[in-house]
Parts: sequence; structure tokens; C-alpha cells
Amino acid sequence: MTKSRTSRRAAGAYFTPDPVVRYIVRHTLAPLLQDASPDRPPRILEPACGEGVFLVEAYRYLLEWLLARYQRESGHGRCLERGNSGEWRLTFEERKRILFASLFGVDQDISYVQAAKYALAQAAADGDQQRTDSLTRQLDANIHCGDALIGPDFQAERGRVEATNPFSWEDAFGHFLKPPNEGFDAIIGNPPYVNVRILTKSRGKVVKDYLKSRYRCAYGSYDLYVLFLEKAHELLRPGGMCGLIVPNKIAAMDYARPCRSLLLERTILTRITDVSQCGAFRNVGVYPYVVIWKKGHPNGRHHIDVFHAGSTDELAGDRTTLRVSQAELSAEAGLSIHGSLNVESRATTRPLGEIAELHSGTTGFAASKVAADLRERSADQGEDCFDFIVSGNIDRYVIQLGDVRFMKRDFARPVLPRQSNCLSLRKRELFRDPKIVVAGMTRRLEAAYHPGGLALGVQVYAVAKPAEDSGYLLALLNSRLLSYLFRIRFQAKHLAGDYLAINKGPLGRLPIRIIDPANERERRRQQRLVELAEAMQDRSAGRSLRKSELMEHETASKQLESMDREIDRIVYQLYGLTDHEIQTVESDFD
Repeated sequence: MTKSRTSRRAAGAYFTPDPVVRYIVRHTLAPLLQDASPDRPPRILEPACGEGVFLVEAYRYLLEWLLARYQRESGHGRCLERGNSGEWRLTFEERKRILFASLFGVDQDISYVQAAKYALAQAAADGDQQRTDSLTRQLDANIHCGDALIGPDFQAERGRVEATNPFSWEDAFGHFLKPPNEGFDAIIGNPPYVNVRILTKSRGKVVKDYLKSRYRCAYGSYDLYVLFLEKAHELLRPGGMCGLIVPNKIAAMDYARPCRSLLLERTILTRITDVSQCGAFRNVGVYPYVVIWKKGHPNGRHHIDVFHAGSTDELAGDRTTLRVSQAELSAEAGLSIHGSLNVESRATTRPLGEIAELHSGTTGFAASKVAADLRERSADQGEDCFDFIVSGNIDRYVIQLGDVRFMKRDFARPVLPRQSNCLSLRKRELFRDPKIVVAGMTRRLEAAYHPGGLALGVQVYAVAKPAEDSGYLLALLNSRLLSYLFRIRFQAKHLAGDYLAINKGPLGRLPIRIIDPANERERRRQQRLVELAEAMQDRSAGRSLRKSELMEHETASKQLESMDREIDRIVYQLYGLTDHEIQTVESDFD
């Protein structure tokens, strides 16, 4: 009755580990059950229910809650019976009542719908196959087949209607959505993660256009999970609870900005749990957050419980790593849940994206065309070609040319012809001109300067035409402070092994210290950073040093370390950090 995980993954569906499912269900339902009545148990929806994993866990949680309550209170004898071992348990009729009154789901795949019905029926029947089969046939009003995001107003191209399978929430659940109910009490689940580009390829531009017109969160190169979050907000009653597991990209990616705005302005975020280090979606390149929220408007005093789980075992309790003020978060800056350091309030800064042009290297769609034009450098090529690098060629202050693997091809010293047809005029200009290049996948920011004639692969970013001295920016970008700020503000952009996945959007929001030309001390510090950055480039590139430049018995590596530490000290001074804040930053690199 179920599909392989490979086919599920192709549809953007990922298996959720049981500890994560239990965690989401507990933190979503527990607040509701404090005031709930057994006569009117909460109505729970999973809008992309798959095989019903979340619904089954929610059902078990409800049954445990009811059993405990009935045992505490008198007057519920008709709902209880003795099991084979003499223990109290809910009667089959009571389990069936809760099943039909509380659990609801939608999925666009009929095989998943059938699997979810069967799983719920099996949980209610407690091993009785005849009851399981009977209940499965009775769950049509609870578990529906349809596209949760596309309504009956969808006007499809000929031949696309059946494939799209529009779903009418009003027809299926209208009695829940109208007064006095005004929506579901709880929404839980793991929505599909599908980028709009892939969606357009598989389902056509007509679907893309419909979603764009229908959802506020259909912004930029969005992912479907942000639309499911918006749909959850629509379907919840005021005061209802939602618990979803979503990619950590929600916290930092530009496309998720409207979604962050919705969360920050129209919900009360109760808990954000980073489960990316738990192996929740092992080996699939997804690094998830659990986001729990209540539908309503937050007050200025509300704080979000944040937990960074190191393993699934830690999800059994209610631990909190820190508490973050919701009022201090912004959709523009992202969901900073890894601590805070407000340097903007004490020093004059501007976002990097406002004082320089930021560019991506070769984008994903152009990568195959660029790879086809790459060739090995030869002695007779002269200036007709650009050297070509990928993220791994960039270290702090230095670029190591050669030894490149790109699009499953290995190159000893790759070059790209300047007149390659795969280059736009703007991209050719970017590769031709001087720039600072930034590695796209590192444990800390790694930036280097290049005078021009350098082509950039995927996951390489460029800082071009800066209003500030390039040497000054280079020192700042390679400093511990800016790496620390990137990590705590945009930790959502991180991968396994503590790697950061650098992205143009977050990079452009890094605060760059603006020097007051009338302040002699600031000007001296800036000039010293420029000198040190130039020296770091020379030393890192392995250029020889005059003996007079070295302290007695000091090795070249110690000289580099000494200059690096001086850069960090000056940067701390320019940004006005206290001794305690410096210690916090430094401890992040121990």
C-alpha cells in the first residue's frame, strides 16, 4: 500500500523519524489539551498526510490523554474496560468516536490516502483485522485525496485537471471552517519540499501561475513548504496550534521572507527546535527545524523557546537552549535563533549589499553549459581564457588555482574561453574585472581578492565594485567577528559537519563598519587593516619575506597567526565589542 522512499523523495516527501514526530505532536497538542473537553476533542489536520504517521501519533497521544483523564475523574465508566492483563483501557466505541471526531488528512496521492486510512484504522482496532478493514472503509470523510494547495477555482490546461486534482476545503471540511468553529484546532506534519522550478517542470506553468496568484508566500524561487505554512495559517482557528518540520532555509533564504513576516506578525512562535544535528533526514541534504506556533498576534514581551538538539534522544524532554524575543526578530534579517550580537546599535554600519555589488558565480542551470566549455590551460592560450575556480579553491586571503572537480569532471588547471557562448555580457564583465571572491561552503567565511580574469563556479560568490577599499573589506570578511555574526544570524544556512552554506542574500546583510573620515583613530585602524590584509595575501600565497620583516626565531606561520590576531583585535575595536562579547566570539572558534 506504500511507495518506496525514492519515489516519495522525488515528490518532496521525506520520512520523519519517530522521535521527531512524537516531539512535534506533544508540543503542538499539549497546550490545547489543558482546556479541552473529552466531549469535544481537538480537531487535528495533517494537510500533506502521506501514510498518516503524524495522525497516528496524534491519535495515540489523544487516547493516552483521555485514558488518564477518565481514570482521574468519575462518570466515565462506560468509556473504560479491562484489558487482558487487567489494566484499564478505552473501549473500542470510545476509540472509534475519537478517531472520527479528531483526525483529518489530505494527500494528493491516492495510495498514501489509503495507507493513512489503514494505519489509523489499525491503531483504533488494536489488532482486530475485521475491525481494521471495516474502519478503513468508513474513513472517507476524514482522509481525502486532493491537492491541498489548489482549489476548485483552478483553471487548468486541457489534460492537466486530472493530474492536478484540485481540492475543495469547503466541500470536505466546511463545517469546521465556518463559525462557530472557524478552523481546525491543530495542524501537524512534514510538508513536501519542492522548489518552484522543479514544480514548474513537472506540472506546468499554469500551476505556477495559479500558486503565485493565490499565495502571498509564493515569492521568488520559493519552496512548496512555505505555501503549506500559509495554508495552515488559513485553516487554523484563532488560538489554534501548528507544528511543522521544515527546512532550516526558512530562517534565512530570501524567498522565505514573506513566510517569516507571516510568522512574526500573525502568529505567536512558541518553540523553534533545530534538529539538523539529529540526523533527522540523514543523507538527503535537508537540515530541518521544528516550528511550533499559535495563531494570534504576539505582544512585545513574548519570547520564543529555542532548542538546538544534538540527538533525537534529547527530544524526549522539554529542554530549551535559549529564549529569543519575537519582537526583536525581523523578516528581513531572518530568524536568528543562535544568540544575538547587536553591533549596529553601537557603530555606524551598512549592509555589504549596499556598498558593493554581490554576484553569484555560475548558476545551477548554466553549470552544464559552462562545464562543456571548460578546457585545460595550455601555454599558447594567453589572455584568451579565464582561470576557473570552485568553492574549494578559495582559502582565507588566497586562491589556489587548479585541481578542480566540476560537474563530475576533473581538471588539472581549468580555463573558460572569454568568448564562450554560455556567458552573458554581465557575467563576462564580472569574470573579467577585479573582485573579492567568497567560498560558498565553509566552516567560516573565506574570502580572497583577485585582480581580474577569473571565472567562478557554482557556490562561489563575488563582491564587486565596492565603495570601500577592497583590502579593508577583505580583512573584515576574513575576521572572526563577521564569521561569528554570519553563524548566529544565518545559522539556518548550515550543513552537516558544521559547514556553512554561504548564500548571496545573507552575505549581503552582513554589517560593514563605515569609517568616519573625520575620525583620525578610525582612519588609522582602517589603514592598518588594509596593510595587514595585503600582507596576509602575500604570506598566504607563499611569497618570500625579508629577514628584517620577521621577529627573531619566528616562523612564517607564526607571523601569519600574529597578523591574523591583530586583524581580529582591530575589528573588535571598530565594532565596539566589550571584553565579554569578545570572549563569546573567541570561544566559538576554540
